[in-house]
Amino acid sequence: MRVYSRTIPYTKPGEVFTLVPISDVHYGAAACEKERFIDTLRRHGKAKNTLMIFPGDMLDCIVAKDHKRFRPSSIDPDMLAGNVAQEDWIDRQVNWFCTHVNTYVNPDNLLGVGSGNHEDAILKYHSTDPTKRIAQRLGVEHLGYTWFYHLNFKMEGRGYQKLVLFGHHGFGGGTRTEGGSMTRYCRHAERIHADICLYGHDHDCWIKPIVEVDSGGGRVSEVQKLVVDCGTFLKTFSESDVPSYSEQAGYPPRNLGCPVIKITTPTGDNPHFGLEGTV
Repeated sequence: MRVYSRTIPYTKPGEVFTLVPISDVHYGAAACEKERFIDTLRRHGKAKNTLMIFPGDMLDCIVAKDHKRFRPSSIDPDMLAGNVAQEDWIDRQVNWFCTHVNTYVNPDNLLGVGSGNHEDAILKYHSTDPTKRIAQRLGVEHLGYTWFYHLNFKMEGRGYQKLVLFGHHGFGGGTRTEGGSMTRYCRHAERIHADICLYGHDHDCWIKPIVEVDSGGGRVSEVQKLVVDCGTFLKTFSESDVPSYSEQAGYPPRNLGCPVIKITTPTGDNPHFGLEGTV
């Protein structure tokens, strides 16, 4: 685990920024909603005061050696030339992803890209890291599987005010109920000193505020931490008589997309960042 940082300039107290974490796109799978992902990049990628981060499983990275998940019907047609499977699947996925991010996202808006369990399987068994290759192509931080990111908001003539992000791609088996995922990650986040804790892997999209009591400044106030499951762009069910891996495992259908988090910089009335999210 490593700690990354970036200075974020702003001009006035109470200025609003938007954080868009996009996880579990799974490009390369036939069930990936590519157009919905591209539309999300178009909508947020060049917007003012917007920060994007990718917490992993951006690529599906399923190869024939993965007997647990691989079946020919699950492969995106982009991986084929006519009816013939291409051999450079991982290269094609890296190229497709980087091409669209470079097209629709302002480089200054992108904080970094993290690894997921799918990309990590390629690294462990095939000695190449697709996430690192994406990060190099995009010119951003390669975050790894678990990371901290310090956002140092700086207004001219004043010291900076730090907002801490924590990210972990996710852990444990997939859950079939929303409560299992929320309980697991909220318990984990209680031991992490961060303002926003981002998780992926479970293909769910929710935001749970955790309130801590603070006595800073000699008075009792509340400080809010957000625990966030960052969504997915991979459909649960196949569009054929051949079931997907998620379908066979009994996972529920998911709302596809990602959360959007509004960050309001501190003011004289409120010395803490204001955090509010929508899914």
